[in-house]
Amino acid sequence: MNVAAAQLLMTVNAIKITENREPLMTWAPSAKKSPHPVDYVVPNFGMDNDVKNTAVDLAVAENSLGHKWNLDPNAKKAKGPPVDYFVPNFGQDHEIATTLQNEQQASKNLGHKWVVTAKKDLPPPHPTDYFVPNFGMDNDVKNTAVDLAVAENALGHKWNLDPNAKKAKGPPVDYFVPNFGVDHDIKDSLAHLDKQESIHGKWNIADVQLDAETEREPLLSWAPTVKKGFPKNYFVPNFGKDHDIDISQTNESAAESKLGHKWEPKIDPETEKYVVPSPQIEFKLLQTEAETEAENKREPLLTWAPTIPKTHPMNYFVPNFGLDHEIIASQDDLKN
Repeated sequence: MNVAAAQLLMTVNAIKITENREPLMTWAPSAKKSPHPVDYVVPNFGMDNDVKNTAVDLAVAENSLGHKWNLDPNAKKAKGPPVDYFVPNFGQDHEIATTLQNEQQASKNLGHKWVVTAKKDLPPPHPTDYFVPNFGMDNDVKNTAVDLAVAENALGHKWNLDPNAKKAKGPPVDYFVPNFGVDHDIKDSLAHLDKQESIHGKWNIADVQLDAETEREPLLSWAPTVKKGFPKNYFVPNFGKDHDIDISQTNESAAESKLGHKWEPKIDPETEKYVVPSPQIEFKLLQTEAETEAENKREPLLTWAPTIPKTHPMNYFVPNFGLDHEIIASQDDLKN
């Protein structure tokens, strides 16, 4: 009996569980793989900017208040503020009373009683997240695209708008500016001043300023010295014909062609300037008494009678450019 018991004890001591499994199972289950990646490398981008800013703000506040904030996560929570205590009734707040009085006065003045609807009694909000049908490109966008294509075709240039393009450089600065001499308006002003001084005497600008010694515009306390001469015979760059002159000559040619008359302005030999109509010129009418009947057929101050066409052109060919895009858009809107 003792031998059998000893063998049984030895057998029990020889058993050693080495499997990481439920003790009553006769097989080891296979662990499922994680559905998401694990144990991967996470790069260190340093402290988060929000954390940095919070630490900076905390340091500024501590320095301003002269107090170091020591946060102990293991410290016991402080007791909350007192609750359920007696609060005396001081009556209605004076601001609420004033507001109610103003509301009553406004209702009386407007003849309307303002009834505040409780939130639970308010109508349901407007619908959201509903289906929006696609009506295609907006007509204004269509018209803009058509107009852009027409302009590009007319100018022979494709407009490529790049929102990421760098801004163009500003206009040039600090460049050389040639000296064109005294401005003609200043010349005229000085000439007019000389003429008036020859009539009324010398204008002493210093006499205009009273009780002041500051050297400033416009009431000077000193008489400026005018230079005897101004620069002349200097180089003037040629920038070509002025566009206003070019347009004026084009309009002149068109008017001459339409009126069948060549305008040949004359030069005054004394002033060496063109003779042009002005308020000071006295017009001389060349028509005789026999020609007075023709005054209704032409301008009264003209020295020649332009040939006026009997009627404007008509029954001429008009190309068909198709239906106007705004009419097309209006018809589309009407259909929709």
